[in-house]
Amino acid sequence: MTVGIVSIFSLFILLAFWGVVILALIVVLKEIKKHFKGGTGSTGRRRVCPQCGKPVKDGQKFCTDCGAKIE
Repeated sequence: MTVGIVSIFSLFILLAFWGVVILALIVVLKEIKKHFKGGTGSTGRRRVCPQCGKPVKDGQKFCTDCGAKIE
């Protein structure tokens, strides 16, 4: 009888562990999505400075980081 209880308890612990792992992955994926959501141009791609590679906003004429002209 104790072997059955130990097996059920082990299964419960295993399911709880994987539940926590799945929840952590969901949180991480939401953060990644939030990070890449903004700052895209009309093509859906992020605009970056051609000189330093830093992200630039739509309509920006010069890079705020290195001062290069944005075309």
